[in-house]
Amino acid sequence: MQKTEIILLVFLLNTGCSVFINAKRHKTSEILYKKEDKFEGGINQWNLSKRNFYINKAEILVEGLEKENKFFGSIKFINPDKYLLGLKTLTGIELTRILLTNDTLLINDRFNKKYYFGSSKYLKQLLGITSDFLPLIFGDIIGENMSDSILYKCNGGEINIEGYKKGTKIDYSFNCKKRKSNYAFIRNSLNQKEVQIIYRHFLEGKGFYIPREIDITDFNKKITIRIKIRKVESPWEGNIELMPGNGYEKLPLK
Repeated sequence: MQKTEIILLVFLLNTGCSVFINAKRHKTSEILYKKEDKFEGGINQWNLSKRNFYINKAEILVEGLEKENKFFGSIKFINPDKYLLGLKTLTGIELTRILLTNDTLLINDRFNKKYYFGSSKYLKQLLGITSDFLPLIFGDIIGENMSDSILYKCNGGEINIEGYKKGTKIDYSFNCKKRKSNYAFIRNSLNQKEVQIIYRHFLEGKGFYIPREIDITDFNKKITIRIKIRKVESPWEGNIELMPGNGYEKLPLK
């Protein structure tokens, strides 16, 4: 794979696209938080990843490399853990497709006619994380310590929440009205900020909120990825598969 594609893949998986969206505007529900500025649990109620979805057009800008790189991207998701990521040039040439599940990682490098295959253990060895972190890109709240029985108190319409996913700490600034994050920080074992994700311009669809603009900054790699979502379908009914093309070189990930 080309250097830019490798960096983009690694960064997306480490966290783990204005703007026209195929979702109707809905009046924000009055039950999202109580008048006394408290509510009980349900902070992941509006997670996009609770259902199948298809982001079929996103603009992606990668900053911090030798030069800025722009792509069009797409993401198909089938609950609970199956993703298909795609990258194209601005002229529409397909570069890469990536299939990711809880136990599989497949990469179809269409530009260089190479097909990489392996298990999700490769991802864990490479980055120390799994695909469980990808929902962070869409402003979803993830963490094993979240509970519907917890009583949250908003302060100025926001809550600071500490989440833990497979030993990794994630700090959220949670918007009580939208029930989505304004931003999230992924921290390392020294409690230092490694990745910052900022979400802007939320739009409500049927049963979900999604940010239309996402800025992801990796402080160690000094790379920022800016995503503008153009079009999303949810709920979405479809299939996900990835097969190598004719004549592709098959290479194991190890």
